[in-house]
Amino acid sequence: MSRQEELDKLSEHALAAWKEIFVLSDTAQGEAEDVPADADEEGEADQAGANGGDPGTGVDARQDGDTSAAGADARPSGLHAKMIAVEHGWDATWYVGSANLTSAAFGGGNVEVMASVTGKKGRKEGASGCGIDRFLHGGFLKLCVPYQRVEPEPEDQRVTDARERLEAAGDALVDADLRVVCVPGDDLWTLTIDGGVAPPADDVEVAAWPVSVGEDQALRLGEPLRWRLPVARLTAFIAFRLRVPVPGVDDIRMTLRLPAEGMPADRMHHVLRGLLDSPEKFLRFLRALLGGIEQLPAALTDEGQGDGAAPWGFGLGGETLLDDLVRTASRAPDRLKPVRRLIDDLRKTEEGRRIVPDDLLAVWTAVEAAVTREPRS
Repeated sequence: MSRQEELDKLSEHALAAWKEIFVLSDTAQGEAEDVPADADEEGEADQAGANGGDPGTGVDARQDGDTSAAGADARPSGLHAKMIAVEHGWDATWYVGSANLTSAAFGGGNVEVMASVTGKKGRKEGASGCGIDRFLHGGFLKLCVPYQRVEPEPEDQRVTDARERLEAAGDALVDADLRVVCVPGDDLWTLTIDGGVAPPADDVEVAAWPVSVGEDQALRLGEPLRWRLPVARLTAFIAFRLRVPVPGVDDIRMTLRLPAEGMPADRMHHVLRGLLDSPEKFLRFLRALLGGIEQLPAALTDEGQGDGAAPWGFGLGGETLLDDLVRTASRAPDRLKPVRRLIDDLRKTEEGRRIVPDDLLAVWTAVEAAVTREPRS
């Protein structure tokens, strides 16, 4: 199942291997409508009932903070994730993430992010299971229509040629012998992209920048690709933008992980210090490591930080954190290893010792001693 315009781009030979091909019906596409802020009382009551609340009082059952258009604005949209299902034996595994169903994604040099879940297939008519038939006949097929090829209108040859020049420039970057070289300075490091790359066509502009900085710091290929950065922003991931001045041709953006030389051994320590710059952020991050991963975005921002004056056991979920530590020590002690590395790394410096409270360290030492049966000195 894919978009009509994307399937139309594929050859008949590529589509011939698939027994069934679908596209989303017109009625299934688009974002859900949200209630206008100035809806009348009757409309608000009806919407409250639709959300599981009391239509008589207009009380909405949604969580606090999600009763306005602002909550809808925060909803992810326009995502380009893919979903792939594979049945094996009595089980089915579903993958979701960035990878296309290509050899470059699953067997090549692409950098992709995927999550997977495996469960019993179940039967098509059954009440449980996560197999492909269960998914399709559980309601998803009602949103789809069989695919029928629509021949696209002939494209302007100038646009076609420009896209080919961009793709050729992208292929040249992938094949180029590029590397990142880091050199320390007094306060900042110098990150340089060295190596040769085949020059693109005359009208193709290629710009590059480390992903740890904004695109406004992009430099054009052909000039020295050099940035002065703090150690926490050193990275081997380099973003590229390929552009051609032809109307109707979109830029190509890509990221390459280049071989790196001169990266400092303690770079991760500096990254952590930059992210976890207060005891509150550290405690929230610690909870995320112990399983509450939904708290990770707040752990790395100032959201809900307060004035930072509260001790770790009060106002920061300290009791819950202690429960998480004990539960993890009992059920999955191996998951304490990254916690140990994090605490040891932060406690190496005076600034890090300020971030890791002494009373938390005492509790952590007791929990770890109970797990290892060997109290640490």
